[in-house]
Amino acid sequence: IETLGRVEIHTHEHKNGMMQMRKLEELQVPAHQTLVFQPGGLHLMLFAPTQKLVAGEQLKMTLYFADGDRVFTQARIYNLLEQSQDNNS
Repeated sequence: IETLGRVEIHTHEHKNGMMQMRKLEELQVPAHQTLVFQPGGLHLMLFAPTQKLVAGEQLKMTLYFADGDRVFTQARIYNLLEQSQDNNS
């Protein structure tokens, strides 16, 4: 995603009694399967976005796969700090 800065695939895992995010170098999608991206699970994390992102809005995205396929989709924008506060209440 060239207009959004750096994008990483992350997941959450329980480690030593704590929930931690972990960067994934790749993500395999089994044939005819669906993966769900959501807060607290698999998600895309944007670093140093070059455009203003507003929590709650939808972001148009194109996902590129190793076999050359593309998927045009939208994703809801979440604020990491707000998610942390909601999870601690």
